[in-house]
Amino acid sequence: MAKVISIINHKGGVGKTTVTANLGAALALSGKKILLIDFDPQANLSDHFGIEEDNEGDVSAVIMHAHEPIPHQYVASNFSLDIIPGNLELSLAEKEFAGRISGFSKCKQLIAHFEANYDYILIDCPPSLGFLTLNALNASSHVLIPAEASKFSIKGLHTIQNLVEEVRQEGNPNLKLIGIVINNMRNLRVSKQISEYLNESHLTLNTQIRNYKHYIESAAMSHTIFEHGEAKAPQQDFLDLVQEIQNEEVHA
Repeated sequence: MAKVISIINHKGGVGKTTVTANLGAALALSGKKILLIDFDPQANLSDHFGIEEDNEGDVSAVIMHAHEPIPHQYVASNFSLDIIPGNLELSLAEKEFAGRISGFSKCKQLIAHFEANYDYILIDCPPSLGFLTLNALNASSHVLIPAEASKFSIKGLHTIQNLVEEVRQEGNPNLKLIGIVINNMRNLRVSKQISEYLNESHLTLNTQIRNYKHYIESAAMSHTIFEHGEAKAPQQDFLDLVQEIQNEEVHA
């Protein structure tokens, strides 16, 4: 049975897609079978891997039309990832299923098609706490929150924690919060101060994803960081993150 991790933050620009893509690659390098799901109407994860919009094979096929999507395979030199892309049609889902209890099981139905074939399923959620994110949380076993060490990024993290607790109480009691991973960490005094402040919550992971230009370069080539020959330090950050997540799962 796959571990299903929703990667969420209601703030845009905190690196959810970067974390999803490269965490998936790092897990695949450890020998795990990985499925990525792009649950964001902006489809940034799909764009990251150079997947063009295809309504017949993406997440909206099952959410909006009850058709089974077909995962795309992304093959690198040392690993492969399967991806179910998203598209703009997902933005219609909240309006389509507003007030319908059955709508909140759509992501769970999607995952049921695939969970027996994977070790990990990572869901890249939209920058909101609406219908799609609630759907993903309802279908997940774990939650990971990327956040930058900046004033605007950390604002509202308690709201996310409260939402996770609400989902536990309303139908997914085994949902576990892995923690907050600091992304795009810079060697600035204010970043260090905010990081220390977050550490007081005892929710931040020890691993921090540091700021490197290699992420922009890799994304421009539709690659993960593990296909960038000069990116040893950022690669190690994600390998460390995998190790810590697996340890957190054991102790959760």
